[in-house]
Amino acid sequence: FAHFMTVTQGYSMINSNDLTAITPSNAQAIGDNYLSSTINLRTHINRYIVGAEATMMKDTRSFANMFRDINDPVTVGSRLYNAELQFGYAVLDKPNMKLYPIVGGGLGQSQVNIEQQKDVDASQIVDGETEGTSININQRNFTTDFGVGFDYIIPCKKKDECNPDRKYGFVVGAKVGYQMAFSYNDWEHNGGNINGGPDFNPSGFYAGLTLGFVKTSKGGMFNNSGK
Repeated sequence: FAHFMTVTQGYSMINSNDLTAITPSNAQAIGDNYLSSTINLRTHINRYIVGAEATMMKDTRSFANMFRDINDPVTVGSRLYNAELQFGYAVLDKPNMKLYPIVGGGLGQSQVNIEQQKDVDASQIVDGETEGTSININQRNFTTDFGVGFDYIIPCKKKDECNPDRKYGFVVGAKVGYQMAFSYNDWEHNGGNINGGPDFNPSGFYAGLTLGFVKTSKGGMFNNSGK
């Protein structure tokens, strides 16, 4: 057994054109470029892999909004969340290198945040007269994932200086793939449902770099885990 815990930072391309149906006409459109952060936990049993991961994707325009012109009347940003169970098989199972196709499925949520820029008085906050300055619109979906991952377990500088029975190591790697999502409910906001909203299925290609930690259930990090 080998247990991996990794964090992946990457890029995703999601077609967001349909979101214009629920964004103000005086706001900049949401782009198709997203930055993603993923936490992954998985176990390698010989060559077989089972695991789970959680991902947050944020469109790059949301980061630009942090430096927006204070005179911009409305800003819009998008975030995508999902959590999946995953299964894979290591087609390359070397002592320090693992290459594996992996598939997953789970649940996700699409979120659009709309903010209106305007000054308010302290008395308006106390009296609850600031409604409409911000709204979050959400839609839930099913997600599936088809990817290929590569892990490299960093060896000691000199192999003969390593403890042959060590059970841990650090990992660097990469992952590429394609995610598909299928919405299963109407868009919602904090005041209720949104009728006639767009059929937005956040699907697209992704790629990322991985850093993490691996621990084996028995010694011999340099031994082939498939034997």
